[in-house]
Amino acid sequence: ARVGPDGGLTLVQELGRGAAEDLVVVGGRVHAAVTDGLATFDISRPDTVLLADLRPLSRARSLAAFGDLVYVGVAPPGARLKAWDFAGGGEPALVVDAGAADLAAFSSLVTVGGTLLVGDRWLRTIDVADPLDPVFAPPAGEPAYPQGLAVCGDHAVVVDGPLAAVYALGDGTAVTPEASYYLGQSILHLTAGGRGTVYLARNASGLVVLQPATGTGPALVHPAAWFGPLAASDSLLVTGAGGTLRIYGLADPALPAYLGELDFGDYVRKVSVAGSHALVSLAAAQLVLVDLSDPTSPQEVARDPDNVVFRSSGAVAWADSFGLDYHSDGLLRIVQPGAGAHLETVGAVANLGEGRSLALQGPVLYALSGEGWGGASSVDVLDLSDPRHPVAAGRARRPEDSLTHLVRGGDFLYALGSGGIIRLWPDCRAME
Repeated sequence: ARVGPDGGLTLVQELGRGAAEDLVVVGGRVHAAVTDGLATFDISRPDTVLLADLRPLSRARSLAAFGDLVYVGVAPPGARLKAWDFAGGGEPALVVDAGAADLAAFSSLVTVGGTLLVGDRWLRTIDVADPLDPVFAPPAGEPAYPQGLAVCGDHAVVVDGPLAAVYALGDGTAVTPEASYYLGQSILHLTAGGRGTVYLARNASGLVVLQPATGTGPALVHPAAWFGPLAASDSLLVTGAGGTLRIYGLADPALPAYLGELDFGDYVRKVSVAGSHALVSLAAAQLVLVDLSDPTSPQEVARDPDNVVFRSSGAVAWADSFGLDYHSDGLLRIVQPGAGAHLETVGAVANLGEGRSLALQGPVLYALSGEGWGGASSVDVLDLSDPRHPVAAGRARRPEDSLTHLVRGGDFLYALGSGGIIRLWPDCRAME
């Protein structure tokens, strides 16, 4: 289109080559990131012509130009940064084909001096001081899609894929970002342990240890071991590794030491630990209670009998003498060891909503539920002084936020929503 003296646009020519996601103009050329490649047009002459049509590139998402070099961000699958040299007017030559294991989106590319700024779920930079040898920096910033929360003393850790962000939980309403770390792989599970330590399970293998209070950055331990769902007490870390429950000692909280394991033959989905016992939810929706008195030789104590109607556990918790199984269909089940190595259901509360998370403070239980994906959330307060007769003590509903995690920290509850951390009073009133 041509811009007229009155600012209006006059259509000069239309060229069909597919939906363009990004355009960059360099001299008399237009480069277009189209669905399956890079299309380059010569617009220096009235009869605009297609100079180059490079495909297939999976999905060319974004463009940036340095002189005769045109960088193309190729979106997943196979996310890469590619560059072609258009010098000389002949067939463009591919001169860069680089990537990083954590590339996610390539939603935008912007040139700033000798640096490319990349919108890749988080802001990150690529150093192109040597245009033919791009150097990827890890992503930085606050989580865009918070997926996990742990509170440890006066700090919280929030994860989003391979990014972990540390926040200081000040007095009053302050929740202040302190640091962010790129951990190499997505974090699927995390938990707070004793003595100011947070443990994070990486997607493929390895355990990351963070100590926010001391400012100690992440340390990768047991890099070849598989860590799944996590729970920790002051002295033990328990994790599901496929169909096995593994026990680690925390004599040195910065370096958990393997102690023993127990094989179930069924996938471990949820774990909770308190005192000398762990409560485990298996993939078959069956609960198992494990005695950790001798952590080098954990023993199964009791499990759900075969006549229990199994449901999918949204959250489990063990509270020294009884266990809690919060189902995705809204049923909260309270269990204790019974006769014949069976777990006995001694109490229940129905119709609480889609069970998502549990937080205990003495005999008081906070149960977080949701109303479908993206829907409202509620926190129910229950008095479990007598586990056989739970008493409803209050309920707070948040119609504007879909909360996914609930943890206790000091005098407050902390929930994780789409916008980050929400601090709640113990009676579940939200702080501004």
